[in-house]
Order: sequence, then structure tokens, then C-alpha cells
Amino acid sequence: MRLKINTKYLKIKSLLFCIPLMCYACATSKNTSPQCHQIGGFQYCEKNSIKKITPGIDGETGTIQSPLHVINYDYSAYPYAGPQNKEEYFMQIFRSYHYLSYFDTIHIDKKVQKLFRDSVKLISLKEIPLGSARCKSCNFEAMLKFKQFVSPIYFLATNEMQQQWSASKIKIDTIQNLVIKTYQNDKEKGAYIREKHGDRRSKKLSLTLVSGDFETFIDNVKVSLQKLQ
Repeated sequence: MRLKINTKYLKIKSLLFCIPLMCYACATSKNTSPQCHQIGGFQYCEKNSIKKITPGIDGETGTIQSPLHVINYDYSAYPYAGPQNKEEYFMQIFRSYHYLSYFDTIHIDKKVQKLFRDSVKLISLKEIPLGSARCKSCNFEAMLKFKQFVSPIYFLATNEMQQQWSASKIKIDTIQNLVIKTYQNDKEKGAYIREKHGDRRSKKLSLTLVSGDFETFIDNVKVSLQKLQ
């Protein structure tokens, strides 16, 4: 006796069995791709993440959430840049008042000193013995360059200020035309991103890690910006 097999039925059944597998494969494949959230001229990518936006006049703020991280962001001209290292601290006080004595030293007209202060570059910053012949009441020397002029400025950094510098682990990297500052201490963790050749009014991106692993967060930040290039 010969057994008859309904091949048409088997083909339909096989097809119906394959369709769910194909759909599952597609869903699984989609889940492995990170969601990239555009934030002005920057982006942040992470798997299974969503972005909640609060539009602002100067930019936008919001939150990015995933199973691994919760991140607050601020995209604007003057977002939070994290704790300062000694170089950032010096350039802040230079822009506030040290530029006056510096430009007087190299004989720049007082009428244009304020206009030129952002053109001064910090070449080096080092600690010197307090009471040295170069400056009796100073313990740091900053070497500055403006056009063809190179000359030092001396200043005093208190013990409290130096402790603040050492309290945070700060690292600054460059990815093509972007500068990435990452920081962490006992109170805060995050990243600050700006254009390498942007001016002070250019928009920057501040990312504050509310919860989650810091190292994974930083890896995501760098990979996200590399994809942007």
C-alpha cells in the first residue's frame, strides 16, 4: 500500500512556520541596533533608548533613558561644562582680569584689549616655588601666546583650589573637529562636547549621567560622535 503525502499542505505549513521565525529574527536584529538621538549638531546613540525633549529659546534640554542609563542633556551656548581643571580655571580668571596686565606687558592698546582676550592661547601651566624671584606671592606660571608675542603670567592658587582640581578625574580627548571633556567625582559624572574651532557663542552639548555605569556611558558618547563624522 502506497502512502500519499499532500505536498501542497506541507508547503503551506512550512511557510506558516517560517514566517514567525523570520519575524522574530527581524525583531531581534532591530533590537541590536542602537537608537541615535540627534541633539543639534551632535548625537547620542544607545540601544533601547528614548529621548524626552524640553525645547528652549537658546537650544534644548531633555532626558535620554535606557535600561542601562538615565542621562540629562543641555544643548545651548553656555551649558554646564563640569568641574574645572587648572587650565580651565586659569583661562577663566585670565578672561576676567589677568588679560589687562598681560596686554599692558606686551603694549597692546587698552581700547582693544577686551576684544583680543579670546585670541590668547595657553601654551603651558606649571607650579613654581612660592616666593620665587619671578613672583614673591605666586605659585603658578602660565605661558601665553598672542600673535608673535610669548610671555608668562604668574598667579596664586590656594590649597583649597588645588584640592578642587584633584577631586575630579577629568580627561579631554579630540575626535576630528570635536573636543570631548569627560569628568567624574564623588558628586557628579558626565561629558561636555564642543567644536574644536567654535567660538564662545557656538552651541555645546552637556551630558550629565544621572544613573548607570560611567565607563559604558563614555564609550557610547565616543562611538556616537565617531558615527557623526
